[in-house]
Amino acid sequence: MTSDADSSASPGMPAGHAAIPEIDPTQLRQFLASGERHLLLDVREPRELEAGHIEGQVNIPLGQLVFRMSELDGWQDELVVCICRVGIRSRFAAELLHHSGFKRLANLAGGYVAWQADDPCDIDSGEAQP
Repeated sequence: MTSDADSSASPGMPAGHAAIPEIDPTQLRQFLASGERHLLLDVREPRELEAGHIEGQVNIPLGQLVFRMSELDGWQDELVVCICRVGIRSRFAAELLHHSGFKRLANLAGGYVAWQADDPCDIDSGEAQP
């Protein structure tokens, strides 16, 4: 994982925003293989999941996250990797979680689009995607 040097701001974000580490698809695959406890939080809308998803993820759309925060009880000290389509909404989700007391967060760099590009096999069926 990589992180921004300044813990108070990320490039392109105003001061006061936490620097959320980014994890690339290859690093995430290695982490998943390690078996370490984690939560994959996909903040895409349900219709976006038709494009595919990462096995074992939890889907809470970004617009519902504030209202469904109780579903994440018990994960405050565990690694939570936030995912969306291209990595923008998931960064906002990670920021929200950070400000809500979550200590170990990462954002999937490039989102699900990068995940698919890194390995074009459908994680659910193993069939190659066009």
